Amino acid sequence: METIKMKVDQNQSSKNDNLKKVKSILRNQAPGFFRYALGELVVTAIYDGYVSLDPMSLSGITDQERSEDLAKQMLAPKGALDTSVNAFLVHDGERLILIDAGSAHFAGPSMGRLIDNIVASEYTPEDVDTILLTHMHPDHIGGITNDKGEALFPNAAGLIQKQPQRFLKISAYLSLLLKMQLLLTLPVESLKLSYLLTRFSLDM
Repeated sequence: METIKMKVDQNQSSKNDNLKKVKSILRNQAPGFFRYALGELVVTAIYDGYVSLDPMSLSGITDQERSEDLAKQMLAPKGALDTSVNAFLVHDGERLILIDAGSAHFAGPSMGRLIDNIVASEYTPEDVDTILLTHMHPDHIGGITNDKGEALFPNAAGLIQKQPQRFLKISAYLSLLLKMQLLLTLPVESLKLSYLLTRFSLDM
């Protein structure tokens, strides 16, 4: 009986040790990236965080249609709807292009995971040589610099579409917002890109 009791005690001790290891492992979240191939390109989706929105502010449908759609997805029409914010790294074998830069310090504590997740995906901010900005909302451009105005992607030039300049005066408004230095106009008609921006900083 003594031998059996000793074995039971040893087994219980082993289970307790394993439980501690499991609890320790479960504290760690998986890195926020997802990588896939697109032809010869390698695309890595990078999670920056989430923003909470009022679902009733979504436009294009009536309040009734919106409520019915939310109910189908088991979401409440009242309260916050958490929506993820992502950027994308595109590697063609020569260049590493970042599509949008997240919002970093502009959107509160639920955002700003972009740099950590880029590193987790086995790239570094210094690897990025081009930033393609789809549009000029804070959750797409805020991650270009840190809260001290220092460039987070020191080796990257930025590209924006020509269309936004109809609404924003590049040399005036954006230089005050991000102090981007407008260098030249690029005739990249296939992508409808026309501005090359470098030296992202918030130095005033």
